[in-house]
Amino acid sequence: MSNILVYTRPQCHFCQKLKGFLDEKGFSYDEVNVAESAEMQAEMEGKTGGIGSVPQLFVGEQYIGDCFTVLSDAGQEKLNAALAG
Repeated sequence: MSNILVYTRPQCHFCQKLKGFLDEKGFSYDEVNVAESAEMQAEMEGKTGGIGSVPQLFVGEQYIGDCFTVLSDAGQEKLNAALAG
């Protein structure tokens, strides 16, 4: 099991972009398809403070953000710090 968790939906361009970034960096991650289960969608929204859009990325219980956040310089710093600590 990976320390990185990504909530996604099928055919989501931003989900593919974020997963491609993680793959490029060599990060392993677990993926949860929220389209498969209303419970998983609700779980994600509960962990993000009500945000229902995907993708959403977590390291352990720490919320890192969506695609734009993670791909930003500040988001990458936050991701690297979460993975290091």
